[in-house]
Order: sequence, then structure tokens, then C-alpha cells
Amino acid sequence: MSQRMNSFLIITPFRNAERFIAENARRSLRQLYGEFRIVFVDDASTDNSLARLEEAIRQHPKTQCREVHVETNAVRQGSLANTHQVILK
Repeated sequence: MSQRMNSFLIITPFRNAERFIAENARRSLRQLYGEFRIVFVDDASTDNSLARLEEAIRQHPKTQCREVHVETNAVRQGSLANTHQVILK
């Protein structure tokens, strides 16, 4: 019988989170439990959140993380709509 690795998805919707998004990304990327993916959804931020996030992702070696994906909304949709959008894809 083959062993199956546990995997999970982290979804992080954010808006104007410039002060916190880089640390959130670093903590998410440090997960050691199995294989996982991370999706960050920028809900039409008007600050430098996206630039800070992209820099944090570039600086981190992805050990267990299979994929990091960043989506950006042109108009504000809200956290719940963003989460549903990612799950339904």
C-alpha cells in the first residue's frame, strides 16, 4: 500500500494589510506539516500590501509548499466572496 502525504490549502484574503501581510506570508510558508498550497487574494488594496507580499514570497525558500498563488481583485468583493472564489476554482 502506498503512503499518501497529507496536503492542505491556506487561503488568505486581505485588503490594505501592508503592515502585516509579509509576516503572514513568512509564517504560512514556514509550515512543516505535509505538502500544501497557499493562495493570497488581494481584495483591491489601495496600499502597498501586494508589493510587500510579493517581496516576502520571493525571499522565502519554498520547502514543503508546492505552490504560492496571488490573485488580485479590481473591485472590492469582501473576504467571504474571495474565499468562495478560490474554493470554487
